[in-house]
Amino acid sequence: MKNFIAGIGLFCALTASGTAQERFVDETPQNRKVVLEEFTGVNCGNCPDGHRRANALRDAHPGEVFLINIHQGSYAYPAEIDLRTNYGDALASQAGINSYPNATINRHSFNGSIAVADRTAWTSLSEGLLSTEAYANIAAKATVDWQTREMQVTVQVYYTGNSPASTNYLNVALLQDYIYGPQAGMNANMEQVDGNQYVHMHALRDLITGQWGEEITTTIQGSFVEKTYTYTIPEAVREVPVEMGNISVVAFLAEGHTEIITACEANLSFTNGGPDYILHLSNFAQEAHNTCDSRIRFSAKAEIRAAVEPVSSMDFILNTSDGQREYTHTFEPALEAGSTVTFTSEPIEFPINQEMEASLSLAAVNGSDNFPEMDSLTADFSKYYMNIPSQEMILTVAQDQYGEEITWNVVTDEGDTIGQGGPYANLQNMGTRNRIDTLTLAEGCQTFTIYDATGDGIHNTQGDGHIDFSDIEGNTLLTRDGDYGDSAVVMISYNLPFANENAMVQIKAQLYPNPASENANLRFETEAACQADIKILNQAGQCVLDLGKQDIPAGIHTVSIPVNSLGNGIYIIHVQGQGFQGIQKLIVNR
Repeated sequence: MKNFIAGIGLFCALTASGTAQERFVDETPQNRKVVLEEFTGVNCGNCPDGHRRANALRDAHPGEVFLINIHQGSYAYPAEIDLRTNYGDALASQAGINSYPNATINRHSFNGSIAVADRTAWTSLSEGLLSTEAYANIAAKATVDWQTREMQVTVQVYYTGNSPASTNYLNVALLQDYIYGPQAGMNANMEQVDGNQYVHMHALRDLITGQWGEEITTTIQGSFVEKTYTYTIPEAVREVPVEMGNISVVAFLAEGHTEIITACEANLSFTNGGPDYILHLSNFAQEAHNTCDSRIRFSAKAEIRAAVEPVSSMDFILNTSDGQREYTHTFEPALEAGSTVTFTSEPIEFPINQEMEASLSLAAVNGSDNFPEMDSLTADFSKYYMNIPSQEMILTVAQDQYGEEITWNVVTDEGDTIGQGGPYANLQNMGTRNRIDTLTLAEGCQTFTIYDATGDGIHNTQGDGHIDFSDIEGNTLLTRDGDYGDSAVVMISYNLPFANENAMVQIKAQLYPNPASENANLRFETEAACQADIKILNQAGQCVLDLGKQDIPAGIHTVSIPVNSLGNGIYIIHVQGQGFQGIQKLIVNR
C-alpha cells in the first residue's frame, strides 16, 4: 500500500444545470435503490457481522444497493486507525443511534424510527423499499486526474414523476475500500480478513456536497437536472491515506435530510497517466473435487472499479511448487466498470493425490498490463483421484478416538448413494481402530467424502487416523491422511469412458445470466454434431438436475437451463460428450 503525505487539501465548485454532457441518465421509470448507512467502529465486536450481512444484501442486488460505512461513536475512537469524518455525529444524532452496529435504510422511518439496530431485519426492510417505484432516476460519471488528484463528478437526475417535496437534496459521497487495519470481532466476517488485519470497505471519507446535500428545486415530472462538482481528492483523512485506486463515488437523492429516493455509483475513469484498469481480486479458492480427472478448477471474485473499455479477458499465472501455469479467462458479455463477478476457471492440469499451496497473479487485462500492481492470492489446493480396474475395492478408515464424529459416503454422478458408514463408537483411550468395508462401485465417476463433525479430521492428538483404498486383493491403491478439517474428498472412477483425461478436450462455455433466477443459458461450441450429457451438480458433487442427452449440432449452440426448481446457492454445470467436457459455475439467486 502506498503511503501518502497526511493532510487535507480540497475544493468544491458547483456548476449550474446545463447541457455540458449528453444525457446519460435513464428516463424510464425505475424502482427505488437502497442506501444502507451502517454506523460502525473499529472497536465494535459485533460490527463485522453487520458488514457481512450488508455485503450479502448488496451482492444479492447488484447495482441496486449501495453501502456507506460511517465510523462514529465510542467504538470508532480512540482506535489504532481513525476512520471518522466530520459528518458522522450529525448523521447519528438525526437517526438516534445508541447501539452498534446500527443502520439507516434510505433514512426511511420504520415504526417511527430511521435507525434499525436489528441487523437481521436489514435485508427484508431493504427489499421492501426496492420493490417500490421511484419518482426520479440518477446517474453519475467521475473523471480523476491521476497526477493532480482533481476529480470532476457529473450527476444527472431525471424526474419520471412528481416529488411530494418541492425541494430535494442531491448528495455525493466519497468512499474508500481496502483500508487495512485492526477490527474487533473480525472472525465474524472472514471474507474481509487478510492475515491478521481487517479490510475495511466502503468507508465514508467525505461528503462532497456537504452534510445534507445541495438543494434541487425543480422536482416535477419531466425535470432534468445536471450538476458538476470539481473536487481535489485529499492525500489523507485523519492521517489515513486516501488511495485513488480504492475510491468510489455514490450519489443519492433525498427529499430532505431523510427519505432517500434513489442512488447510483459513479462510473470512474482516470486521465493524465492514470491506469487503464483498476480492479481487485479476492476469494481465490479451489472449486469442488467433482470430476474424475487430473484437473482442478479455481474460483475468484473480480471487482471492476474502472476500465477504459469493458473487460473481456484476464490473463492469470497460477504458481505451485509443481511449476507455473498460464490461464486466460474470457467474460461474455464483457464486464463493465462498476461490476463484480465471481467466476470459475476451466479445468487446469494438476498433480493428483497431493496437496500444495497455489498462488494466483493477474498478468493482463484485455491484453494490457496498465493497472496498479496487486499482491498475489494464495490458497491450498489438492486433487485426490484414482481409476479402479475392478468394480470392488476395500475401504479402511482408521478412526481416531472420537469415532462418533466420523461419517462417510460414496455418491454417484447421478446423486445415488452407493455406500456409507459411521458414526463409529468412541475408543476408550486415544489411538486408532480400523473400520473396514467392501465397496461395490458404479460404472463411471463417483465421489467419496469423509466428514468430521467437529472439524478437526481424524489425525489429531487423539489418534493418527487415515483412510486407505485397496483393491480386492488388498494391494494399496491410495492412502489419504486424516488431517482434513471438516471433510475430505476422493474421486473414484470405474469403467469410465475416456478415463484417460489427456484425451478429453475442454470446451469453452459461457453462462448467462449469472446469477440466474428462472433460466440460464449455456453457450458453447463443438467441432462436429454430437450428443452431450448436461448435469447440474451441487457443491458436494451430487447431481441435482439431469437434462439428459442433448443433440448438439456442429458450431455454436445455446442450451436453456431451467433453475427455478433449485434453491439459492452455488452449483456446477457439467457438460460431457464424446471426448469433450465443459464446466461452468452457476449462482442461483432469487
